[in-house]
Amino acid sequence: MPVDAIRGAGKPEALFLLERLVDIAAHETGHSPIELRRLNLLQPGDMPYAAASGYTYDAADCPRLFETALRAADVPGFDARRAASEAVGKRRGLGLSCHLHGTGGIADEHVVVQVEPERLVASLGTQSQGQGHETIFAQMLSSALGVPVERIEIRQGDTQSIPHGGGTGGSSSTIISGTTLARAADVVIQRGRDLAAERLETAPADIAYRDGAFEVVGTDRRVGLFELAAFKPFDGDAVFADKIEAFPTGVMVCEVEVDPDTGATRFDRFTAVADTGVVVNPRLLEGQMHGGIVHGLGNALMEEAVYDADTGQLLSGTLMDYALPRADDVPGLHVETIATPSPNNFLGLKGMGELPTNGAPAALGNAIVDALRPLGVHHIDMPITAPKIWQALKSSRGNEQ
Repeated sequence: MPVDAIRGAGKPEALFLLERLVDIAAHETGHSPIELRRLNLLQPGDMPYAAASGYTYDAADCPRLFETALRAADVPGFDARRAASEAVGKRRGLGLSCHLHGTGGIADEHVVVQVEPERLVASLGTQSQGQGHETIFAQMLSSALGVPVERIEIRQGDTQSIPHGGGTGGSSSTIISGTTLARAADVVIQRGRDLAAERLETAPADIAYRDGAFEVVGTDRRVGLFELAAFKPFDGDAVFADKIEAFPTGVMVCEVEVDPDTGATRFDRFTAVADTGVVVNPRLLEGQMHGGIVHGLGNALMEEAVYDADTGQLLSGTLMDYALPRADDVPGLHVETIATPSPNNFLGLKGMGELPTNGAPAALGNAIVDALRPLGVHHIDMPITAPKIWQALKSSRGNEQ
């Protein structure tokens, strides 16, 4: 089958193995999964941290992230919820994952911001895939230049208007294109100052930019950005000039209820706390978190390429056959963020598109095994389907006999 990278691109599987091993190590060494993780958290003073992998983690407050997640998930109330589940014949489990994601795509961005008499037109080399680039880039440009977002047009991935760009990928569009856009806005101000000085008949050093207009310092003489463009249209451009690397981090806490008679799993509670650096648009970030979590839960619980054992024929080749999570499969998701700015770019951004997909399968897998451990089940590989759970329980009962 042809393959391509999707959200996470191999990291959900790696983190699933890593976080399952942490849980196994905890039980084999007489610790709880929470205690063992708490013992091994990096401290704020460790940052930047040179990992054995060769990467350097830029900035994080792991203890604060961890404790915020435990508090938000009401971990102390879990025992009561587990007892309530057992009273109706179900098994309840709680699972955690501590995870990070190294952001970074192709650092080949060129942004041009054209100032026209009625609007700003920003051309970027990236291309939205549904992340909301149009909204967040317009918001960033509006903040930088004091212009209403209604008067900003964002053009993405158009080779007729921008000579080159790296596209989107690696959870890095805001880092790469966003910082470049902010630098292009600074160039707009610099070039506009020279034109405003000519228009207002003064020296450029006497011109200040504030609230969408150039003004002569200490006077009431001013000319608006768009008014200046009516005199002479101009632009500002920039190329990417910051470091591409950043490491957003997250902690997830998942609770599930498993029916031991059928193997069916029900998500009951899911809490995700992420450190994505400076947050530009909280609503878009929450949407990215929700979508990424559901993607990860689907990976862990139901998505599978199934082939006929005799012919090799793919049996799950359409969405009629390939299981994806739907609204009634997913509980209400509780999402929070903390902000530790990255020192690797001047806006303190980290990115986060793939972060939740990476961590969700591990939290779910640990929760399911936690529910089944009293029944003798110690591990199940993804996807953790109802038949796999039922078979694991059958095998464990057979071993007991």
